[in-house]
Amino acid sequence: MDMVNSELKKCLEELDQIHEQIKQLHELIILLNSCERMEESYLIVSSQMQFIFPDTAGAVYLFNPEGGWLELKALWNIWHAPAEKLSAGECQAVRLSFSSLAPQICPVCKQPGLESEYDCLCIPMLAQGELLGLVKLMAPRDWFDENRLQLARTVVDATVLALSNLRMRKLLDL
Repeated sequence: MDMVNSELKKCLEELDQIHEQIKQLHELIILLNSCERMEESYLIVSSQMQFIFPDTAGAVYLFNPEGGWLELKALWNIWHAPAEKLSAGECQAVRLSFSSLAPQICPVCKQPGLESEYDCLCIPMLAQGELLGLVKLMAPRDWFDENRLQLARTVVDATVLALSNLRMRKLLDL
C-alpha cells in the first residue's frame, strides 16, 4: 500500500509540474505575441524559458542569412560561456532540419569538460522550411525523457510562430 501511495504521489507531482509548464508556455505565447520589436522578444524568451525549463541552461540563436551563421540572442540559466556566433553548417540539427540529442555527434554542442555530465538538445527553428534559428538546451545526463523532448519541441514551435509573426508584422509596416 505504501508503494502504491508513493507511486501515486510521484504521478501527482509530475502532473503538477506539467500543468505549471503548460501555464508558462501559455504565458510565453501571450507575451511573445504582444511584442513590437525583436529585441523585446529575446528578453521574454530569456525570462520565460528559465521557468519552463528550470533544470536546464539554454540559448536561442537566430540565423543571419548574409553571413550563414547563427547569432546568440537569448540565454537562461547559464552553465558555461556560449559562443556568440555558430556556423549553421556545423550543427547537425540544422543540417538535418530536426532536433538532435547527441553531444558527441554535433561539433557545435561539444563543450570542453561538460561532455560526460550533460546532454545537449539542439532544435532548429524552422518556419515554412526556412531556417530562423536554433534553440539549444543543456541538461544533466539522461534528463531528456520523451515528455521533456515533446515539451521542448512544442515550446520551440510556439516561439517560431510568434517570432515569424513579429517579423511579418515588421515587414508589412515598412
